[in-house]
Amino acid sequence: MSPYGPDGRRLGLAAVQAADLIGAEPDWDGSAERRWLDGDHDALEGIMSFLRRAERGRGNLYVFARGCRTPNDQAANRRDYADNLHNLFTALPFSEAERHWLGFRADIEHGVNRRSFPRAVDVIRRQVADVYEAGRSREVNGRKVLDAFWAWRREVFEFEAAGSLDVAVEALRSIGQILLQQVPEVASYEPSFIHELQVIRDARRARREGERAAGDKRQAAG
Repeated sequence: MSPYGPDGRRLGLAAVQAADLIGAEPDWDGSAERRWLDGDHDALEGIMSFLRRAERGRGNLYVFARGCRTPNDQAANRRDYADNLHNLFTALPFSEAERHWLGFRADIEHGVNRRSFPRAVDVIRRQVADVYEAGRSREVNGRKVLDAFWAWRREVFEFEAAGSLDVAVEALRSIGQILLQQVPEVASYEPSFIHELQVIRDARRARREGERAAGDKRQAAG
């Protein structure tokens, strides 16, 4: 249930699911090859599903934080939702133009068949388009966009030690807490604090270094 009706409930559940999917630890063998796994497809589909619902809910979904009681509180609490959405947008490894283009292409290629999403990703990877961003025309390359998402999930290469994955998970978690009366019990909703996030990042960094070293050894031996 959601105090904001069916639209709020669906959007809140989409936020929960996306947080859990992108927060799951992905496999990586330490190589430079950005090979997509089932979890990568699931994570991207979860993000796209949330973004699609958020866009469709704009204008008819009035979102205030739980516990809101007075009109004066409503303006501040509405910013809570808007701020979390902004944090998510800026933490994702896409520019605004790339985000809209990727969502548009995913809708066209994916349709309603969930099992077709990996095929849709393969089609998007081969596409190139011209879009407008900051008043200028620029090229969007599907392969580069998807490669960035792959590395972002693993916090490697250009996203090593960036911390933006944690920001995105936290933003989605917060949106779910705003929209749902009862947050589903999933791994991504374990309470997190700054020192715990630092421990998580340190553990990830150590694991990545081990995977990279193993990959280097395999490459040298080959």
